[in-house]
Amino acid sequence: MANIQKINIVHKMKDDISKADYIYVCAREKMIIKDFDRLRLDAACIGMKVESVKNSLAKRAIAEENMDDLLVKENVFLYGSGDFISAASLISKYIGILKGKFDVKGALVDGSVFSAETVKKISKFKTVDGLRASQLFLMKSPLTKFVRVLKLISEKGEIEK
Repeated sequence: MANIQKINIVHKMKDDISKADYIYVCAREKMIIKDFDRLRLDAACIGMKVESVKNSLAKRAIAEENMDDLLVKENVFLYGSGDFISAASLISKYIGILKGKFDVKGALVDGSVFSAETVKKISKFKTVDGLRASQLFLMKSPLTKFVRVLKLISEKGEIEK
């Protein structure tokens, strides 16, 4: 690869990462292109970008982030803005699907570096959409019970007449 191409890759990645709220660094070993493409497609659905670049280029792009110790062997970088819990959940899903071929090494979320264990714990949290669904269920449940009681009272009144 020509030097100008390497420089362009580093600048583009650095620019994208500077706008990101989170960066996940994941190990990939013997991951086939079909699996990588599927990961990239699923990540795009939640607004996350997926990059696989040489560590020497990645080190230049994320030099200010203090993540050099994670940059060994083959890596995949997943980054974006917004809901970092959905991103962690997606990574956890792929760890299960691609047993041994894909694993999380760590993350940088809003300036804080997290270990692989912490990322795996974060992935178990409910996402924003999950919390909204739970809240809607909790709000709907008492109303449903109230309507059922009213219906029973109404039916009982009709039976007694």
